[in-house]
Amino acid sequence: MILENFAGSPLIENLGWTLLHSVWQIAFAAFWLWLALRVFPKSVANARYSVSLSALVLAFVLPLLSRSAYIFRHNADAETRTK
Repeated sequence: MILENFAGSPLIENLGWTLLHSVWQIAFAAFWLWLALRVFPKSVANARYSVSLSALVLAFVLPLLSRSAYIFRHNADAETRTK
């Protein structure tokens, strides 16, 4: 009964698309981290730490930006339907 209420919800649809896109977005950040660490394998530990931290922040921010884009698009679609 409760699941039926959420099945057609735009919130659940947006969260689903966000989770789906977060998979490739985090893989993208991980690939660039792997590449950077392979190009500069003997660099200073602080530099490797900074690059790794940047990739971690990117892996957190990209899905948030994706979620914001879906919310913005949903609101824009709702406004055009009401006009």
